[in-house]
Amino acid sequence: MSFENWAAFAAASAILLVIPGPTILLVVSYALGQGWRTALPMAVGVALGDFT
Repeated sequence: MSFENWAAFAAASAILLVIPGPTILLVVSYALGQGWRTALPMAVGVALGDFT
């Protein structure tokens, strides 16, 4: 794999990792609307769901 291909792949991967998904938007909306104490259990559940 050439350096140019690797750099393009790394840049595309980094962009995809930065874009928030629907679960992140859900947690942020709960945190803004209900407060962080309500959003914290949801964030833990999302993290556990991502790990499994």
